[in-house]
Amino acid sequence: RQKGQRRDFWFIVLLSVFLIRQIVFSRFIELLGLGVLGEAFHFRRCVEYAMHPLSAAVVARVAYEMLDAPRFKAIQQWISRTMLPMAVAPFLFSASNLGLLVDAYQVVPSTAMLIITLGVWREARAGNRTARALWWVYVVFISAIAHDVLYAQGIIDSVYLANYCIIALIVLKSNQLGQEHSDALVTAEALSRELQT
Repeated sequence: RQKGQRRDFWFIVLLSVFLIRQIVFSRFIELLGLGVLGEAFHFRRCVEYAMHPLSAAVVARVAYEMLDAPRFKAIQQWISRTMLPMAVAPFLFSASNLGLLVDAYQVVPSTAMLIITLGVWREARAGNRTARALWWVYVVFISAIAHDVLYAQGIIDSVYLANYCIIALIVLKSNQLGQEHSDALVTAEALSRELQT
């Protein structure tokens, strides 16, 4: 039960990270005239840079909690120790120097997501049922991130897709909760029958 509560907590944290990103970069904020020029704009850029490594760290934690696989812990810890300092770093740079970080903040979190995906794939090959379901979600996630990097570099003409991948995570989580509820119901019915006989 405690593991289930931790999974739910980190999933809510992941949703919150994406929600904050969507709010900070929404057209509504721009229409209000916030974050377009000056210090407010610099703060928005810092948040944008920070969200990439922060998202990778939280995704790694969600994967660890959902997989319940000891071997994945090393991946999760390494990503947390590298991504969390990266999430803080943009706020230490001035507006004129922040642009120097752009390549690192696209490549390093993307690499972290690739490592997470490979870790999930390894657990799926080892027979972890949850990992088999997660694997496809992470493949979509990685594809969307690669697409967004190409878009940010101006190589392709499109829109950002990574944020929409949260829908896949919601569907996966809903399916998992439904399966857990179904298993609990079957167990309760079996115990009830045993008590009646």
